Amino acid sequence: SFLLLTADTPLFNTWYIHYGLKVRPDVNFISMVANNSLHKLTDDYLKKFPKDSKDPDLVAKALLNISGKVPVFSNLKIQPSKGKKLVWIPYGLVYKLENDTKKILPESEFLKIQSEIWSKFKNKNINNIDNPSVNSLTISEITLAYSNSMVDQGDYIFNQYHDSNLALKYFNKAIDFDNNNANAYLALAVFQMSNLNCQKSQDNIFKAMDINPLNNKAYYFLYINYKFCFKDIKKSADVVKNYNNIFRGDFFKDFKAN
Repeated sequence: SFLLLTADTPLFNTWYIHYGLKVRPDVNFISMVANNSLHKLTDDYLKKFPKDSKDPDLVAKALLNISGKVPVFSNLKIQPSKGKKLVWIPYGLVYKLENDTKKILPESEFLKIQSEIWSKFKNKNINNIDNPSVNSLTISEITLAYSNSMVDQGDYIFNQYHDSNLALKYFNKAIDFDNNNANAYLALAVFQMSNLNCQKSQDNIFKAMDINPLNNKAYYFLYINYKFCFKDIKKSADVVKNYNNIFRGDFFKDFKAN
């Protein structure tokens, strides 16, 4: 299998485990930072498809090609700039690339696999104040990774299986793992918005803004909430003005919104 990683914490720890401790030498480890291995992957692809040498979507094409032969996993959902999107399925703390949508698992099997993966995790209650490493930067990043994983799984369950009740449990679990994760509150807000629970959605968007006032996605979702859920045109227009003033941008251009 191939494992593609980026970001310091997962990258450096996996380097140590893979190269230092010799764990899972059968896995082809691809780093987006030290990218010699990535170049090898794309070079192998270009031997078969030389016409794609200047294609900006070369990496996405190479990954899709190899996924038809061996499993491909990544902590980054790489997408081509045009054409058909790649299908990335949550798989523990990473995603699995599925090149054949006919192989998408039914909900029960998907949940069984996630349960098996998470049963092997240690320190899932890492926020416990009795844990001596609670204030460690590395440990805090791990809780954020756990939280984001719950968000991704909740999104997937909601969008793929339309299981609202279970998706809600995952979004709440994401906040339990890290109540300072702005993206967890935004995911819950979008879920509530889809159920026309406009006020709760607004409250969670505000929580996300309190945590990270410069999270531009929060302004986008607040705009959507006011315009389409509350149906308050004035407030939605005010969000646009605030966004443009704060970010010195063009809201409708940045988000292709209307």
